[in-house]
Amino acid sequence: MRKKRLLTILIYLAIPLSLGLFIILQNMPLDGTITQKLNFSSWVSPRIISNIYPGDRTDNVRLVAGTKVLPITNDNAYFDITFPPISYDQLALTLSFSRPENVPEVRLGIPRGPEQYENVLLSHEYLDGLEWEKIEEGSLVLWQKEKQYDSIDDFLANPPQDKLTAVHPTAPTPQLFISDYVPNDQTRTLPAGLEGPHGLFTYIKGQSLRFAFTKTGSAEKSGSERARVLNFSGEEIEKLDISKPGDYDFDIAGLADGLYRIEILLEPANSIANITTNLDKLVAKNILWLNQATNEQSPIDIVFAGNNLTVTAPENNGLQEITVSDRQINIDEINRPEVLSNYFPEIEYLETVEIELIKTPARFEGKGFFAWDENMFFSPLPDYTFQLSPGTTPEKFAEADFVIAKYNTDLRIDGIEAEAIVEMPINALYKDNGVSPFVISTPGLARDCEEILLLDLEATLSRPPLSWAEIKKIISKII
Repeated sequence: MRKKRLLTILIYLAIPLSLGLFIILQNMPLDGTITQKLNFSSWVSPRIISNIYPGDRTDNVRLVAGTKVLPITNDNAYFDITFPPISYDQLALTLSFSRPENVPEVRLGIPRGPEQYENVLLSHEYLDGLEWEKIEEGSLVLWQKEKQYDSIDDFLANPPQDKLTAVHPTAPTPQLFISDYVPNDQTRTLPAGLEGPHGLFTYIKGQSLRFAFTKTGSAEKSGSERARVLNFSGEEIEKLDISKPGDYDFDIAGLADGLYRIEILLEPANSIANITTNLDKLVAKNILWLNQATNEQSPIDIVFAGNNLTVTAPENNGLQEITVSDRQINIDEINRPEVLSNYFPEIEYLETVEIELIKTPARFEGKGFFAWDENMFFSPLPDYTFQLSPGTTPEKFAEADFVIAKYNTDLRIDGIEAEAIVEMPINALYKDNGVSPFVISTPGLARDCEEILLLDLEATLSRPPLSWAEIKKIISKII
């Protein structure tokens, strides 16, 4: 009887112990690694990798040379990595894909915040196999036709001004130098406030950076709204928490000469007003959402350089009159972007256009830079660089003596098929309830009616192997 009871007890202990060990070892194998692969033969996802989504950005799985592949037909297609409850240190993603010759590049977007990605090139038409001198610092790579620099930091801080550098959008732009610039360092008030998030650029030469404003609108969660000053390479100089309405200011002395960025990170409905600054050179990139005018009796003059210029009247405040290059446009419909390029095709080619605005608010958007007047305007892009974009021709690329990009060098190429392995620390990834969203990005894919073929997608989580002490600890918790 006693033996039977002992056997029953052992059975009752063995069942939960075995089940517990099975569950744990499924999430934390003895060797410290879990590898799972997305199977295009089935729409059942592995536990770690999701299917590619949304569905309208891919085509039907097809059979190519005996292998099932997934065509991606849109510029941005997403997949999620779901992390098990037991912690891991590293994530390695292996992507096998086919990039046709007329598709210039493929990128992987690594999540760093809500809808914020650090893009790294997986493959590029000019960089794959480029046999120049190369410096690698993390994912950032500098190619030199002839060796001149020993570090990327030295190159970025002191770029060659007599040679051309091709800068991919994934990389920081080298430092800007404006030799003939002389600041007057006089305080001025900008003619209107700014609504929502903005990215501003300024040039400093032997002066302090002073920028003061009043945050208006609602109070937000502490730390959710902020203003930052960064140097040309993205290094943070100073940060303000502007979550609550009130007066704020930057007053930073001792800055080295060069380009700086002022980031205003606000919820779309909130604004900054009463903006005063000593900065002679100040431009906004791509977006200029003007709120309340400082002096409602005076028109506001704006300068824009770029293309795809639109304006939207966000409020029904009567007829909105806008003059662009001495031609008048009347806007009487709210919340409908008016494409100014449709009226004046030459806007696409002018170096700058002058805009006169009678009323605020008004929301200007365009691919380029805005300034409050001609004197404040400057281009943050050095004239000794050009952007390595999907439209860069072989002839233009051949003019470059240097190339800089975030590029994954762990790449194996066989014809038009490639395999890229990207490794990253898990603690640096943005996660939403234990899930990190990644994006496969191919600029211009949908516009050009092209596709890339995803042959394989594999995820490997790793950590140090379990020690006997850890195994004993796990067993003791189960028992």
